[in-house]
Amino acid sequence: MIELFELPQIVSSRSERGLEQASALFGNLTNKIITMSPEEAEMAKLFTNVWRYIKFAAASQLFMMATNLGLDYESIRRGLMEDYPRASDLPSARFAAGPCLLKDTLQLAAFNDNNFVLGHAAINVNEGLPLFVVLGGLT
Repeated sequence: MIELFELPQIVSSRSERGLEQASALFGNLTNKIITMSPEEAEMAKLFTNVWRYIKFAAASQLFMMATNLGLDYESIRRGLMEDYPRASDLPSARFAAGPCLLKDTLQLAAFNDNNFVLGHAAINVNEGLPLFVVLGGLT
């Protein structure tokens, strides 16, 4: 709920009246409204979730690599992030939970004639992490 108040909100409609009503509604929650076409708004939602899913996949892949080498990913991550803004958004390795991240990655691939190599690679990494953990980090 906090995000509704702190983040800009994207609104969209096929009609001017609908756009005004959506803007008025979300204007009660936040000071920043961004208007887009319905197609742009849908892609913005997909891009946001896919971007998070890809970032989680990158972190999880690095975690698996470090683990296979007998190294501590979190120790490496903390060290490289310290006073280094370029790496400040490197997430901890984690399971990519929730239905939207995987679903939206698949949806974006479908919109692009199933031509989304990076998205498919993220799926392989994120959906493979549980097995990696269960097997004790052995590959």
